[in-house]
Amino acid sequence: MAKYFQIGDIAKIFNIPQSTLRYYDQIGLFTPNHTAPESNYRYYTMDQFVLLDTIMFLRKLGIPVRDIQKHMAMRNLDNTESLFQKQLEKIKHDIHSLEKAAKKLEQKITTMAVGKQLYGDQTLRFQAFPKRPISLIYTDPLVDIEASLDLYIRELGKTLPPTHPGFFSGDIGMLLKKESLSEETIDQSTYSGIFYLYDYEDENSATDTYLPEGNYACMTHTGSYDTILPTYKNLLNQIQRSGYEVTGDAIELALIDEMTVQDGQDFVTVIQIPVEVKSCP
Repeated sequence: MAKYFQIGDIAKIFNIPQSTLRYYDQIGLFTPNHTAPESNYRYYTMDQFVLLDTIMFLRKLGIPVRDIQKHMAMRNLDNTESLFQKQLEKIKHDIHSLEKAAKKLEQKITTMAVGKQLYGDQTLRFQAFPKRPISLIYTDPLVDIEASLDLYIRELGKTLPPTHPGFFSGDIGMLLKKESLSEETIDQSTYSGIFYLYDYEDENSATDTYLPEGNYACMTHTGSYDTILPTYKNLLNQIQRSGYEVTGDAIELALIDEMTVQDGQDFVTVIQIPVEVKSCP
């Protein structure tokens, strides 16, 4: 059996690129420990195999090369245990972050699926909602929120934790004052607030502000925001004809918007208006 091994031999035995071995040699992590006196050619030896096995094992655990260098220079039981404990904590943190990312992706896929299902549908729907956790910015005095929406979204972001991943379709909603809800005139200059709708599972502890629970009359608007008025009028007309009356501010929640599609004609916005059965005179 061979006693000395060239870099190509080691690469084949361990299934590792020669470039990686050269890098390890360059930084002093794993270097040939035998030099042929007649040629000055350097060779690896079999007793180094366990060292390379160790390095490869640690790299597969995701431990950075710089930490492996420190470990290999001062290997003992306490240092090895400390290195593994540190990496275990990092992996647990990464798993938690990935689980949150997966959950967010699942939620967004569901939001898009609902948006596709409601696309072009102007059916009146009555739906009971529990209280929904939000982060809210009031606009006082009332202004044309549409003209400054992006600025308000930036301000809204400042109310959320630094670890928040950011906004996407289905996260942002607006409140339109009850006083503006008339079949004859819908005054879009009287938006009273913009909000971020928290996820139910793990974020609602960050707020004590909620959309009111109750019964809502809901209708979908398909198209750009500047064409939403006819949908409002249709919804308010059907609320009246169904024997209900408006009890609070309207909620606009974008399910599909410019973050998802390019064409404004494909935007999908759900309007939700709190209602109750008209009382007898």
